[in-house]
Amino acid sequence: MRLIPVRSSGVRAVGYEEERRGLYVQFIDGDLYEYDEVPASEVIDLFQAKSIGRFVSAPSLTLDQNRTRRAEPVRKIR
Repeated sequence: MRLIPVRSSGVRAVGYEEERRGLYVQFIDGDLYEYDEVPASEVIDLFQAKSIGRFVSAPSLTLDQNRTRRAEPVRKIR
């Protein structure tokens, strides 16, 4: 899994494993969280968002702009 640097005041990098549907979010402080069962379409939305901060808030990930569904991280990696 490769982390891709992003422009965000709170998120340093994001990675995705399509086969596992695993999303990885590394925050500015270095903490890295793994989220399971994240559809690729929602990851595309995350990368296309004007503000990644609207989609991501530690330690939970907002998976849509309406904040109607949240995914808890499966584990903190580091």
